[in-house]
Formats: sequence, C-alpha cells, structure tokens
Amino acid sequence: MKTTLFCTLACIFLFSCSSPDSTNETLSIITGQVSDFSKVSEHDEVNIKFRDPVAGDVEFSTTLDSTGKFRMELDVEFPREFRLNYSGYLQYYIYPGDSLHFEIDGLCWSKVSESRAEEYAYYTVSGTSEAMNRNVALFTALYQDSLANWAVRDSVVRASEPLDSRAFVDSRTSDRQLYVEKFSLAQGASDDFRNWARRKITLAGWGDLIMYCWMKPPRESDERIAFIQALPDEYFSFLDEWDREDRGYLGNSDFEFFLQQYQMILDQLVPLDTQQYYRDIWQEDFARAAAYTPRYYSEAENGYARDLIIASYYYRLLDAKYYEKIKDIVDTSLIVDDQARAKVTKKYRYEKDLFENMEFAEGSKFKEIAGVETFFDTMVSMYPDKVIYVDFWATWCSPCMNEMPHAKKIKKQLADKDVIFVYLGNRCEEGAWKATIAEREMEGEHYLLTDEQFAHLTTEFDFRGIPRYILVDRQGQVVNQNAPRPSSGQELVDLISQHL
Repeated sequence: MKTTLFCTLACIFLFSCSSPDSTNETLSIITGQVSDFSKVSEHDEVNIKFRDPVAGDVEFSTTLDSTGKFRMELDVEFPREFRLNYSGYLQYYIYPGDSLHFEIDGLCWSKVSESRAEEYAYYTVSGTSEAMNRNVALFTALYQDSLANWAVRDSVVRASEPLDSRAFVDSRTSDRQLYVEKFSLAQGASDDFRNWARRKITLAGWGDLIMYCWMKPPRESDERIAFIQALPDEYFSFLDEWDREDRGYLGNSDFEFFLQQYQMILDQLVPLDTQQYYRDIWQEDFARAAAYTPRYYSEAENGYARDLIIASYYYRLLDAKYYEKIKDIVDTSLIVDDQARAKVTKKYRYEKDLFENMEFAEGSKFKEIAGVETFFDTMVSMYPDKVIYVDFWATWCSPCMNEMPHAKKIKKQLADKDVIFVYLGNRCEEGAWKATIAEREMEGEHYLLTDEQFAHLTTEFDFRGIPRYILVDRQGQVVNQNAPRPSSGQELVDLISQHL
C-alpha cells in the first residue's frame, strides 16, 4: 500500500534561482518555466514526488501561472531523488538548501517520445546542483532504455531454479556496476553521483532477487510461504552485504521499494502456524494482532533499518485510516531513531485530530439505502434526469486515492452540468470512511456499502478489483459499466458530455 500525501504549495511566481533563506538550511526551492505555455495551458499542474521509506509516496503539487511559471519551496531533510511530473515522471536529485530551475519545452505534450532519453530532452535543469542532475538524468535515461531489461529478468526468473536465478542477477549487477564506473569516468562525475548510482544498481539487484519470491512460487498463500521458507540460506546471503546503518540509501528512491519488499520477506519467514494464529486474530482482535508485528520486527532486525521498518508499518496503518483500531497499541519507544519516530508521532497526532474533529466539505452528502438486489436501482432513482458517475472505492485502496485529485478537476469542469458524482465506499470501517471523505474534501453523494451489497454489485457488473467506475445516463440506463477513470481527463469529460 503506497501512502500519498497531497500538499498544495503556495504559488509565488518569482522567476529566480536565488539562494533560499539562510536561516533554514533544509529549505530548497524549485522553479520552472514552460515555453509556449499559451498553447498547452490546459496542462497547468506540476507535481513533485519523494519516495520516503517511512511515509511512502509524498507528493507536492502546484499550479502554473498564466505565463507558465511555477515555484515550490520544499523542506528537504537529506540529499535525495525526486520525481518531477509535468508530461511524465522524470527522476532528478536535490540537496537540502538547493535551488533548481527547470526549462520545459511545451512540445513535450504534442510529440510522442519513443524512449526515456527523448522525454528528458524536453527538460533542462540549472541551479546549484546542475552537474549532478545532468548526470542523474542522463544515467537514468540510459538505465531505463538499455540496462533495466525487466522482460529479460522476468523470463529468467520464471524459468530458473533459485541459485541459478541468483547467479544471473549477481552477474547482471556486476556488469551494471562496471558500467557505472565507465559512465562516471567518461562524464567526470562527482563522488556523490558515483555513490548514488552504485547504490541504485545494488538496490535494483536486491529487488530482483526478492521479486523471485513473488514471481516463481505458487499463488496459493501457504504454498508460497513454504516455497520462500525452503529457499537455501545461500540465496539470501546478499542481505549480509547490507549495512543496516548506512543512511546513504535514503537518497535513492529504489530503497523505499526494496524496504517494503524486504519487510514482506520478513513476514513470510514467520513460522506458518504462527502466521495462521495471527490471521485468525486479525478478524477478532485487530489491535492485538497489529501489536505483534512491530515487536517481531524489533527482534528480527537491527540498526536503522529496524527503525524504518517499524516506523513505516505504523505509518501505513495510520494512513490507511486504522487509527481507531490501533490508537492504543502504537509504541514509538520501539523506534530509536529520532527522525523516524517523529514522523510516526506527527502522523499519529494528525490522524487523532482528523478523527476527533471531522469537518466535511459543503458538497459532501451522506446517504443510506437498505436492500441488496435493489440498491443500485434505488440509488439511480434518487437522481432523475441526471447523468451519474459512480465510483467504487475504499480508504485502503491507493489507486482509488490517487484518482481523487483528478476527480476534483473533472467536477470543476462540469460544475454547471446535470451530472452527479456518487461514491460507493466498501470494505472499510465507517470512521475511516468518513475521516477520508473529510480529509480529501470529497464532494459528492456518499454511500457506505454493506459487504452483501458490494458482493452483489461486483457480480451484477462483473468486476472484482477497485477502483471501478460506472456511467449512468439521464434515463437511468447504465451506458458504460467500466467507464474511464478521472485521471483520463478529457476522455471522461467528453464521455459524460455525450450523455448530458
């Protein structure tokens, strides 16, 4: 489950790369200018994402001004990768106190890029870490276009025995590390770049080795656990290379992914009878079961890595709106590192205030309909002569949450039209459901489905996963039972407009 925190930053459109306030050494400034913006003015938002090992995906967004300029001020705790998203996600690097400026060619929206290198060609970065970012951009493009070869990895993993797969990954990692040295020498790259790229290659290799545990074994849970527990100790010896106190990994976005995958391995290595015991408890006593896991991590791991794993565990549960269930079992004394502990403490206080002081947007309306087989028809009948866009979602569903900001834009575009946005929450607690609606300011008609209602609707409309979207016309007829997502933008607007 990825965590996403949307922070709308104040837009101060000062076209400058001047040094940030010297009183705050971690304050970094990112500015930008889109050329020919009048031709692409519908693309008026820029996002920046960090992949934080505790908080998951942390996103900041702002709106471009009428001339295509933007400015963001970010508190950067340590040197780290970030992903800049305008026409696509591109990786760059930022230091505490940095000042970066991006010149973006507006043609990025009208030309089709055949490679990552072509995408980067539309972006030029300058500022205090210009040389580092030039090399990060060039190496990332080369890596994704030529070195990654995920399809080759997948085919080898599925066809190989454990130690053969390990040998393949080790050999490929060694070749990539040699490439890093040649690249760094050819570019005259800094030690910072070389260390970042080395760790990136190392983490990619570790990630490939862990992926074997998910791609090779049977899908049935207990058989998968048995498969992982039966892997030879030699297969996991790569983990002995990992210095648990090395904080240099924090600067690499791949570390957050690796840490989550490694945490899953730790979970699978628990004896099967213990896992079954706690699976049963999850259904009866959520808090008791939730309290077991961080205590296990504190014994199974050590060093800074242990702190990150425990902190991210608590953070994800809180972000999934399990506050009411776990508020009495969050034990931050298990986290030694001050920064990791502070993130969990801050998140806990935030969720506590959210649950205890819920404030809903004016356009949020809560409804309830009894019945199972009649639910959908009854719901449709409540909005005569309206087009209805139905959203199946849940508080714990990251893809669902990622669509919510896009839904706000669609609503704004159709604000004066006869269209109703209906949200059908499912498989979540009422408190978590309401807290999420309050937090996200989700304007619309809200229903919390019973398990029976959701099961019936998944059968009626032939789907299993969420998010899922359905479009109903003004006559109350379902015209698309797999409608485009809000992130499809104009495609969805055009479809709705056809039925208005």
